[in-house]
Amino acid sequence: MNNRTTKFVENQKLVIPTKGGFLFIYPSDIIRCEANKKYATCILKNNIQEELSISLKQVEAVLKECGFIRVHHAHLININHVEKYETVKYCHRGGAITMSSGEVVNISIRKKKFFKKYFLKNSIEAQLSSNQSE
Repeated sequence: MNNRTTKFVENQKLVIPTKGGFLFIYPSDIIRCEANKKYATCILKNNIQEELSISLKQVEAVLKECGFIRVHHAHLININHVEKYETVKYCHRGGAITMSSGEVVNISIRKKKFFKKYFLKNSIEAQLSSNQSE
């Protein structure tokens, strides 16, 4: 990534180039990012949307260290804003995630296995079974 894309500043805010300037934001304020042709759109708390002047791939390179997971070729989500994961019949074949903003994001079939493993290891069921084995 070149110097213009995204950098950390001392207080952990990100500086992200937008189509009209720069966005100074904490990663925790980003709910998800979505691909928009060659660029990306960030959906922030309070459903504010910011059009970025970088691709989703470039955003992912920085945000994956901050708890973001790519669940679809067009969606990068903040794991801390996930409210529900469903694999019911009417959902997309990979499943669907409901975010804290109420938005539903589809998971690709390829990412479903990884996503389920990630949450299963952090689930209450996994914690209970590890406590019983101690």
